[in-house]
Amino acid sequence: MADNMSSVTQYRIMRAKEQLQAAELLAQAAGYPSCVYFSCMAVFHAVRALDARETFRGWEYEQVLEYFERGYIETGMFDDQMRQVIRRAAALYEREEYDDFYTAAPEEAAEIQNLAEMFVSTVEEHLRHSS
Repeated sequence: MADNMSSVTQYRIMRAKEQLQAAELLAQAAGYPSCVYFSCMAVFHAVRALDARETFRGWEYEQVLEYFERGYIETGMFDDQMRQVIRRAAALYEREEYDDFYTAAPEEAAEIQNLAEMFVSTVEEHLRHSS
């Protein structure tokens, strides 16, 4: 990671990658609902890495979603695919967190895990080139 990237930004990207590692381990152990949760949290931490350079300090998933769309999608910094990933992650996070009877299917867990990996990688690349 770039030396001129803030320590907060670096920490948040590191947290996103840790969440991805946890998701991978959980998927291997057939812990699909938790795999979904950690994949969604990886997306959340990646957006929080972006906001470390701004004045925005949202902690709720919905606030982070709005911040990302307004500051990064609507301005053209990221394409619409990134919007779809964060919306999918937000919807799955809400189901996993609040639906008592939600059980993620293996395919659903694999889908969000792959999307989260792409999202974190894209954000990290953006941060490297914009720092």
